[in-house]
Amino acid sequence: MQHKRSYILIALITLSSSYLLATELTFKQCSLDIRAAYWPLRQIDFTYQELLSLNDSTAKVYKGDEVIAEGKLAINNYHGHDSSNASTTQQGTVEVMFDEALVLPKGETFTVVIDEGTFYKEGEPDIDNDEVRYSFTIPTDLGEFHTDIVDGSTLASENQITFYWGTETESDGEQMAILYREGEAVRVIPFHATWDWDLGQAHVDFGDKMNFEKGVNFALEIPEGTIYAMYRPDITNKKAVLHFVGGYEEPLPSINYVWCSLFDNHPADVLGEVAFYYNQAVMLSCDPKVQLWYGDNSEMVKEVMPTLTEEDGQWVLKADFEGTPLTSDKGYTIVIPDGTLISANGDVVINSRRTVNVGDATGISQFGNDALSVRTTKGGISVMGLPSKTNVTVCSLDGKLVYNETPNVANVTVPVNNGFYIIKIGNVLSRKVHVEK
Repeated sequence: MQHKRSYILIALITLSSSYLLATELTFKQCSLDIRAAYWPLRQIDFTYQELLSLNDSTAKVYKGDEVIAEGKLAINNYHGHDSSNASTTQQGTVEVMFDEALVLPKGETFTVVIDEGTFYKEGEPDIDNDEVRYSFTIPTDLGEFHTDIVDGSTLASENQITFYWGTETESDGEQMAILYREGEAVRVIPFHATWDWDLGQAHVDFGDKMNFEKGVNFALEIPEGTIYAMYRPDITNKKAVLHFVGGYEEPLPSINYVWCSLFDNHPADVLGEVAFYYNQAVMLSCDPKVQLWYGDNSEMVKEVMPTLTEEDGQWVLKADFEGTPLTSDKGYTIVIPDGTLISANGDVVINSRRTVNVGDATGISQFGNDALSVRTTKGGISVMGLPSKTNVTVCSLDGKLVYNETPNVANVTVPVNNGFYIIKIGNVLSRKVHVEK
């Protein structure tokens, strides 16, 4: 037992001797290490692991060799208790405070200097500070962003994507993020910059869940300068772009026209304006085009840039071929290439290549029956000379089925309200008709 007591005594003596050899203050951190200077500087803190007292009361801020500001000093000592290991903790903080907040030019470097011997360990004046010289640079922008989605990863569906920065952020009202599909802008999506403690955020909300087509490259961009540091509006964001690849497995709905002006207007000698009607909201791509080819698609005759308008709840794509002569006995084909149109809301889809032949006889002549005719009456559509076992359908332009029968008679009248309708006889699209009551 005596031997064990001697061992403990030696250990305590060794520890005490080691402690007495400590003659320097132990620097822990500067407040500018934790958060960059994204706000006007009212105070800069230097924290040590010892309790402190002051000898002097000022510090200086330099730009190069020039003193641009002086700060008053104060000490803030802290005694704490660590419940995890039942130990006590203590630290002292030297506070450099400015009478007026410093709004320093962004991108420039400054140095805070506290002279040697300005403060010391509480109760031990001989243990004082060496010169404190701390340089810092005012940021030029908000720095790098991060998201919860790894850049370049696969994303099938999402309601919202949030961008984060390392300081509080704001924006001047509603801003717009840009969604790209294969490098082409396909959506603008509103967002507001917000914050949570010292974390800046931009929530890009797609509304309903958006599905991203499998294998397609997407990018979501917060444009440069759309958000800024809460207390320094001159410090704004760099362009922030998240890249990802679509992973949605199910096929997305395609974009198809429901009517073409050629169906009831068959040009003979020249081709002017051709219109295609869509029942879904669409927008032109960045490089829209409609082409006229010879019938066998061996040579392009003309390529034009189409226009898009909304008319009576439909979106109308118009291509003006400006009186192009139709002289080939091979016939002609109008082509709407892939990607000319993009869905304007919901999932992002583009049109697949669509074609229509110029001069095709659509409707009644394909039955080889001169007696067949379609005409409108007050409040109805009449078909006369209908071959036996021939199906007739009538749809409104918004896609609603009005009539779908295979009548046992040669003449039939379909009662409808006033408006435009598409009538099909058999498997052949006959024409668009207008009915008045």
